Amino acid sequence: MTGMPRRLPPLGERCGVVARASAEKVTIVAAAAEVTPGDLFLVPVVAAADDLAVHLLRAVECRRRPWRVDDPVEIAKARIEMPDAWSAEGEPRGPLLDVDCEIALQAEMRDGSLRVGRVTRVPALFADAYLVAPGGAAESCLREMLEADLAGELVLGSLRAGCARLPSIPVRLRISDFASHVAVLGKTGAGKSHAIGVLVEEARAHATAGAPQRLGLLVLDPHDEHGPDRELRRERPRAPFRYSRADVVPADLAPLVEFEPLSLAFAEEAAREHEERWIDELRLSTPASAQAAARELGLFGPPRARRGRERPVSFHEETIAAVLRRLAFLGDERCEAFWPSVAPDGAAAYRSELPGVLSKLERGDVVAIDTSGWGELEQALVASVTARALFSCRRAVRAATDPDDLRRRLGSSFRRQPTLLARIEEAIATGALPYLREGRCAAIDELAVIALVVEEAPMLLARDRLRPGTLFREIVRQGRKFGIGLVVVSQQVRGLDPAVLAQTGTELLLALGSEDERRAAAEIASAELPGGAAALRGLATGEAILCSTGRRLAMPVSIRRRAESRP
Repeated sequence: MTGMPRRLPPLGERCGVVARASAEKVTIVAAAAEVTPGDLFLVPVVAAADDLAVHLLRAVECRRRPWRVDDPVEIAKARIEMPDAWSAEGEPRGPLLDVDCEIALQAEMRDGSLRVGRVTRVPALFADAYLVAPGGAAESCLREMLEADLAGELVLGSLRAGCARLPSIPVRLRISDFASHVAVLGKTGAGKSHAIGVLVEEARAHATAGAPQRLGLLVLDPHDEHGPDRELRRERPRAPFRYSRADVVPADLAPLVEFEPLSLAFAEEAAREHEERWIDELRLSTPASAQAAARELGLFGPPRARRGRERPVSFHEETIAAVLRRLAFLGDERCEAFWPSVAPDGAAAYRSELPGVLSKLERGDVVAIDTSGWGELEQALVASVTARALFSCRRAVRAATDPDDLRRRLGSSFRRQPTLLARIEEAIATGALPYLREGRCAAIDELAVIALVVEEAPMLLARDRLRPGTLFREIVRQGRKFGIGLVVVSQQVRGLDPAVLAQTGTELLLALGSEDERRAAAEIASAELPGGAAALRGLATGEAILCSTGRRLAMPVSIRRRAESRP
């Protein structure tokens, strides 16, 4: 490239020239008809032989202009009186464009390579500008500039410049991003499920590779899209996947069924009396038998002594009836997500996939549960039960000083679930749950990062659901220090509690359904969006903008195709 110092990489053929420059906006006059908003330009800065830098500019707006006249308004005025005053046929070459850009990054040459730093200068007037195009020299230079921002283990897709994919610049997510919560936001048909499918594929490939940093991913799959060997399973269906009612405690239900304080107190009292059998002991199959069971427990009428203590609260029949109505879905014979905790003959029988799910997640595996036959409440309750069990285990591991202390803390957390506790202790003893390392308790950073994919997130994470003291509020606020994060999937931005969005460290923003939703997404993004909400207009299916704490650039990305859909 003519006049470029040898220490800067070649940038290819010049596309335009800087005409105006300020910290807020840079205008390039470009001789290229194909420039569109979102395109990327590189503008070299040569202040001295040892002061070399490159600016990355992103196009925000493009306007056509004539070659020979600075103000096209004058031509428009003249053509009112003289229609043949100007003709495009007289232009010496193709059309010119005024391209308004923002300064996205500044990289300086240090030790023979480009390193991104603070933007401390603006491009020089009349500096050459080079369009970043697939396969061009400017693409290679941009890849070097973004090396640190592109680091990660899970390939999401390729960087997008305007309408073009840059296949040599992969965009990745870091496993550590998941501990700080990830939001996948987009309207119906924007590609949310496809994006989750890509992450599931990448997580499985990462687990197979045996990398030291692991990611456990729990996906409740309402369309049976993410499980392995789907074609084989059509010919040979799997056994049903179910938890046990013994896995459920009243706190799991609190954010789902709108328990009032007295209703929750009644459920807690029943759980104290019958521990892990509390749901079945209430005989939820019919309201009449459930009311009778409540009477047998002495939960109506005046307080009475029981087990050496006096119950300080009595409950009105209307309170009991309200609780039973809300729990009716667990007593429905059509409930496919939970086995009874008591066998038909009355003998205790514990059948549950929960201990196995905990072990797989802690090993860094992907657990995709086919929930296509489940109701909305069943899916939400399985997510809540799994999240509570994981959070309780990790909290005990983090606080424990030695293996004996760990056993005491787990015993306290699962004191009303003795069967589940016994399975957890057995898994720790066999190494299926890797909480002990050479006779000591494992540190949290030695364990896998675990992410829970929450589809239709407003069901659990809406403003009226995320009340103080609820489990998901605790995970949102404290999950990072326990290595547990949420993948929040939602069509709505405004339908989520602001506390959730304030805590997400990474957002994958797809096409949204209204200008209000786009503005809300721009406000919560972890990186500044070019042009604000306008950057989210016109996104096609499978196109997104990735914003993440620690990355300097909001990255437009074309999400890659899933492996099974490739020709």
